[in-house]
Amino acid sequence: MRLAVPFFCLLIASSQAQDNTIQGFKMEKPPTIDGAIDPTEWQDVPSGSGQFDEHTGQKAADGLQFWLAYDAEFIYFAAKAHDSDPGSIRATEYQTNVSLEGDDSVTLLLDETGTLGEFSEFGMNPRGATSVSLAGGRAAKREWCGEFVAKGRVTAEGWEIEARIPWRLVRIPAAGARNLRFQVGRVIQRLRRSFVWRYTNDGHPENAGVWKGVTLPEPYLDRSIKLLPYVYAGADENGHIADAGLDFKTNLNNQITGVGSINPDFRNIENALLSLDFSRFERLADETRPFFQEGADYTQTILFASQRIRGFDVGINTYGRISDKVRFGVLNTLDFGNQNSFASNFQYDITPNDGIGVAATSLSRPGFDNTAALVRFYKGIGPLEFFGRTAITEDTETGNGTGGDINVNYSKAGFNYFGSYQAFSPGFNPRLGFFPEVDYRGFQTGVEWNKPMSSGPLRQFDFALYRTDFQRFHGGHYRDTWEGAAHTRLANGIGLHYAAVRDNFLGSDDALDSASIVFPDGSPYRNFGFGYTWGHVEGSNYAGFSMASAYRPIPLLQLTASYEHVRHNGEEDQGILGLNYDFGGNRYLSGRAVKHNDKWNMYIALRKTGNRGAEYFLILGDPNSETFRTSLILKSTIPVEIH
Repeated sequence: MRLAVPFFCLLIASSQAQDNTIQGFKMEKPPTIDGAIDPTEWQDVPSGSGQFDEHTGQKAADGLQFWLAYDAEFIYFAAKAHDSDPGSIRATEYQTNVSLEGDDSVTLLLDETGTLGEFSEFGMNPRGATSVSLAGGRAAKREWCGEFVAKGRVTAEGWEIEARIPWRLVRIPAAGARNLRFQVGRVIQRLRRSFVWRYTNDGHPENAGVWKGVTLPEPYLDRSIKLLPYVYAGADENGHIADAGLDFKTNLNNQITGVGSINPDFRNIENALLSLDFSRFERLADETRPFFQEGADYTQTILFASQRIRGFDVGINTYGRISDKVRFGVLNTLDFGNQNSFASNFQYDITPNDGIGVAATSLSRPGFDNTAALVRFYKGIGPLEFFGRTAITEDTETGNGTGGDINVNYSKAGFNYFGSYQAFSPGFNPRLGFFPEVDYRGFQTGVEWNKPMSSGPLRQFDFALYRTDFQRFHGGHYRDTWEGAAHTRLANGIGLHYAAVRDNFLGSDDALDSASIVFPDGSPYRNFGFGYTWGHVEGSNYAGFSMASAYRPIPLLQLTASYEHVRHNGEEDQGILGLNYDFGGNRYLSGRAVKHNDKWNMYIALRKTGNRGAEYFLILGDPNSETFRTSLILKSTIPVEIH
């Protein structure tokens, strides 16, 4: 599963004997979703209580009680989150389908198939702001991913929340009585700790919650075609400009979704930026384009990274489930006369702890072809997990390549160990994937330890140590690396981090150390951080300085700033300023300015977006140009539904 907060993506469970069953309860009269839990409305609804630290299994000092029910149209959820310091409860966001990072939150994770294969996540904060992460990965378009209603309030004892989630948001496999699987998570921001209702951090996902005997409604099959056509017009330094295109989505059945795009508008989507951190190998920024975000959890493998596809004329993206245990993603894009890109991935979950998968990709240009294929397996035995894969590639220019690895992982109560043997030939070249290091064989191993504390000046300590010993595939030294890192968070909110790397890379003895401080640690809205890196790489001194800050001077205005400067065989710097002002009514003013060495760019946009209905953008500048371009564009996206 994909992770916004770490425990939501790694569904975990415990070998302890725990009552993990909640009986399904069908409501005759729906509760009023107003954020004030009325005992008369919820008195007969089955309830669960108690939570455990996601890392250690330690019982939470501040308890949580929740209620779970349903009817033919909705899932109903309510929770009372006790907090011994209610004045410290954080609730900044107030809208639907937003990130709740930085806020206190409660999340219902639901697997409607009952197989523990994947979960949809419905998060909510004390103001009723919501976050939706549907199984498989969906773009943040409300016309496409839907929404649910939540209302909350802060009380003298903590906070409480009520929510109504449409069954239409999840993939119902078939009507009738069924046992669903679920988990309830909570984030307490003042502690920077995450909790789960049923602790599972020793490799027993079957101990997650069982929602027993739920009568699922008939699967809702919306065969309408949802169109999101766009058009923009304006002028830039080269004259008048105009363009149009179309995104569309439909359900092939109640388990499989198809998404398409014709002439997508990637020009006006703000791309993520990479920092100046030193790396000998290629790095990729996060994907921000909605077409590729749809079904991303199904298609992404080492053979496919959507960032490799810069643009296309026509694209089709199909993903979903063939059965409860088989999920897949298939994607194809065509840039007429230039390039065809294809990616597929199939996963069969034999049990919650065992599965196999296959993937294949193809990249074709005039006079050039690249193909890749992969087979993988995983198996869990309690806290032990085994994972292996083997892959082949064939490339017109570089020839054939092979690769594979075998991995073991042990995880329990905040301690994690992994070991891996890997071998990838010089010709291994999945051009649509992200695999920047080839022509090696050898071992990697590492230990990680996480220790949260409930009292005292130290509230969290994390430690990691990694070892890499790689030879060239056909013999000869390649690299020998030790890496260590330690992070601690103090009771006053200060976060301290130190990392060290000692590396012999192709005969070059390198050493890098870095230290950073941030305050308060974990707050995305108001913070300040400073970092410094020093050492020597490839016979030359290395020094890097960075600072970053986020500030919210008034509740609806968010400002961010960062600056980096690196000295190593020359100098390089990068500065980024960002702003977002919320006018209310889904209207925003946003912008970004970027300085990279002697080049700079900026843009500013006025937009009405984030709700159902038409969206409008007025954009001054080009969000992704290296240098500022005189450009003014008015863009409109108007949803249309064909039944």
